[in-house]
Amino acid sequence: MSRNPAPAAGAIILAAGTPASDHGFDAAWASAAGRPILAWAAEACVRAPDVAAVVLVVRPDQLDAAGKLVAHSGWHGVHAVAATSPRRRDAVRVGLAALPTDVGWVIVHDGARPLVTPELIAAGLAAAVGTGAAAAWAPVNETLKRVEGGVVTATVPRAELALVQTPQVFRRALLLAAHDAAPADLDPPDDATLAQHAGIPVALYPAGADNLKVLDALDLAVAAALLAARILPD
Repeated sequence: MSRNPAPAAGAIILAAGTPASDHGFDAAWASAAGRPILAWAAEACVRAPDVAAVVLVVRPDQLDAAGKLVAHSGWHGVHAVAATSPRRRDAVRVGLAALPTDVGWVIVHDGARPLVTPELIAAGLAAAVGTGAAAAWAPVNETLKRVEGGVVTATVPRAELALVQTPQVFRRALLLAAHDAAPADLDPPDDATLAQHAGIPVALYPAGADNLKVLDALDLAVAAALLAARILPD
């Protein structure tokens, strides 16, 4: 019996956002341990046994660089497309349109999260089988307060909260339905939110401690150290 939950799975890696700062820090293209952050995310998807195709969704001005990255890395089943809209949901739709028609499951991953692994992707696919949708998550370890007018009004129970991350995994048909059902002016932070709006239950699976998102130079330094430790010989 195949361990694939569907005939094929495809991955969409999102790197079409604008640089994160006025200084031009572009997390997906920042270098860590000798490669762009985006390359580490793509490599994990390429190495995942259940992933048959990978689409890199980038800005139009990065399309040539993305094509060169694919060629230089020697990846098969990977290609880059450009998203002309700044909205995240539009970038996902571009990626969906670029995936092969036989892909029944879709993994959506943030190109600024370089520490994803094939094992984490497999866990997401397994978690999504029951509901058709799953998202990686991490616990909230800090104390959270509700504040009004600069004054604390309540403590929010951490047990009721989760830090939702990518990879997020969906049956392709459900993800398309969630996008189609969403109001045209809605551009949520992730596809799990679109699924929630469409009434699709989203299962959660643990992301682990180091699935960080690179947003600035400090995050980049941490990610680079963790990636370098992974590739050191035993």
